[in-house]
Amino acid sequence: MIHAFLRGANLFESVHLNTPTYEDVQLSYDMHNIGKPLWEMIPTSMSDVSKIENATTTYLGRLAPMTRLMLLHPSGERLLLGDGFVYPTFTDGFPQEPSATVVLRQNDDKQERAILSYRPSKALWRELAAVVVKRRAGGPSGPMSLNAIQEGKECELVVAALARDKATIIDTVESVFHIPARLLTSVGNVAYEEEVKSAEGLASRLSWAVTTYRSEVDGGWEGRLKGQARPREH
Repeated sequence: MIHAFLRGANLFESVHLNTPTYEDVQLSYDMHNIGKPLWEMIPTSMSDVSKIENATTTYLGRLAPMTRLMLLHPSGERLLLGDGFVYPTFTDGFPQEPSATVVLRQNDDKQERAILSYRPSKALWRELAAVVVKRRAGGPSGPMSLNAIQEGKECELVVAALARDKATIIDTVESVFHIPARLLTSVGNVAYEEEVKSAEGLASRLSWAVTTYRSEVDGGWEGRLKGQARPREH
């Protein structure tokens, strides 16, 4: 998924901007509890039902996920390592993550809510119109931290994502955008989205023009590209 966070003038301000209010958490998590931090209710066995529920289905419990379970041998020479708890996801009916964005996708003859995911073929700036939508029930909604922005105020937004599942640090993408106050309004949001669609249309036409030129005028270019892609012999 695409994650988005507000960036302040310093680390303290950034943490403050991205810390949701009690009311925001209650509104976003609906029927789920705010819970307690994991270190206050650490499960000690798979039979600790209440503690496992706190760890996997509450806002505070999920902030420090237990995705692996480890048992150390008393000798310190070996250990057992296994999968941790199963965490409900958005597709399971759980609320969206605080930094995630929900969009409407057309599926056959109906629209469905889905998490906005990163596609390497689509630059992050093209998704900004969806990311900056403030949260509301039942429809498109951006990250929870956007509720901290006052009406008529601009902000800086850090947008980041992993390029694929099981990605490494080199598969991450990150951008910082200055978001003007107008983009946070419905009128500005629609205007930005329309301009992105226009840019995408021009890009598509340019791509077809280059392809046509290459095939009609610049003969043999596909062969030259294949030749350049071959590994050099040493």
